Amino acid sequence: MALTDIGTGKYTVFTQVAARMMGLAEDRVRMLLGDSDFPPTPGSGGSFGAGSAGSGLCDACTNLRAALARRLGAAPDAAVFAQGRVSGAGSETLGELAGSLGLEASGEIQPGVIAKQFSQQSYGGHFAEVAVNADTGEVRLWRMLGSLRPVVF
Repeated sequence: MALTDIGTGKYTVFTQVAARMMGLAEDRVRMLLGDSDFPPTPGSGGSFGAGSAGSGLCDACTNLRAALARRLGAAPDAAVFAQGRVSGAGSETLGELAGSLGLEASGEIQPGVIAKQFSQQSYGGHFAEVAVNADTGEVRLWRMLGSLRPVVF
């Protein structure tokens, strides 16, 4: 199943993750979703796709950062990614380090150590003011409010 955006904001979430991980402005990231040539994903229900595929994207960016740092001659943990450049043992743009053929990295997230280290949950509340006509049985929803708060601990 290819991950698609059904209005849940995945393009925005994934763009923000990639931009922050790679030290780029968000307008320098091009996000592609919904291609059957891409690896399988968990789908697009609720926040599940953003959390799971976003974590896989973060892992891929971590692997890409390590490859770029090695090309620069810097330790991956010591390299600084900011404003489209990698600094460490020198400083070069991402494009210069990737070269004319580019550079590719992949990532994935599966239950295991990370699931034991972190717990990601969300909770919410829904409040409704409803009236029922005693004579006709007609139900009217006067007001409704929903609120969702994600929690990571």
